[in-house]
Amino acid sequence: LGALHEPATSGEAEGLGQWGHLLLVRKIGEGAFGEVYHAHDTWLDHPVALKLLKPNRLGRDFATRMLHEARTLARVRHPNVVTVHGADNHQGRVGFWMDLVEGRTLADLVAQGRLSHGEAVHIGQELCLALAAVHGAKLVHRDVKAQNVMRASDGGRIILMDFGAGEFIDQAGGGPRIGTPLYLAPELVAGGSASVRSDIYALGVLLFFLVTGTFPVNGGSLSELADAHTTKRRRRLRDVRPDLPDFFVGIVERALASDPLRRYSSAGEMHAALSGEPAAGEVVAPRSRRGQARARAPVPAWRSTWRVCPA
Repeated sequence: LGALHEPATSGEAEGLGQWGHLLLVRKIGEGAFGEVYHAHDTWLDHPVALKLLKPNRLGRDFATRMLHEARTLARVRHPNVVTVHGADNHQGRVGFWMDLVEGRTLADLVAQGRLSHGEAVHIGQELCLALAAVHGAKLVHRDVKAQNVMRASDGGRIILMDFGAGEFIDQAGGGPRIGTPLYLAPELVAGGSASVRSDIYALGVLLFFLVTGTFPVNGGSLSELADAHTTKRRRRLRDVRPDLPDFFVGIVERALASDPLRRYSSAGEMHAALSGEPAAGEVVAPRSRRGQARARAPVPAWRSTWRVCPA
């Protein structure tokens, strides 16, 4: 037992100081109020990601927000959701540590060129599974976007990150708009409540972005976005990518419906659509000689090499 009190050392853990039992290796990202570090857990001799409050964000409100994100993440356990391992307060800085995910964000991937619809289907399936776990824990994410989703370099697993805006479903009322404006459902732009269906809308925006590099509704401010939604100035996926198959376009357009009741009722229902499973009571049309029926989505190549289409 005495050995447990002697921190392990690692050649990678040098240079940026220490926070509790975690050695800071390098900074890997930052947001408005937090910094994320590649760190080394000296007790377990294992790499982790450490999210710390910025030195200029040490007030009580910011600490409460950081702990809120950690507690929200701790409620969800799923392979497609980042796992949090602990939270603490050292030297006046609140933080929490979680799995270190080596890879790239979907925003980084799209910056190289839009993705094929097959790759978008695979990403959508895995994010539906992640959201089903989030919603099953009675939470809404409220900030599904390309910057908050990682593709792990080890195996290509899709991982939903950043739960700073997450909230319990029965507490996610109206008021201040939380989330990234271009991904906000119209009811949220109007000041309404977040819900499972507003997360579905954000996923629809993400799929649209993956295959086009653009957004269905644009605006330089919340008021411009609200006006665009009110006047129904939304680009259709078919107009931007006429080459995409009907089944994929239909799924994205349904997720982006202005009326929440016309969207998928759950992440599980959207996952079934992306997997080519007919809805309850639906009759799948037989394929014609010319292969025009497109009721079923192609099975994604789970282990295939990812391809990036030129913009």
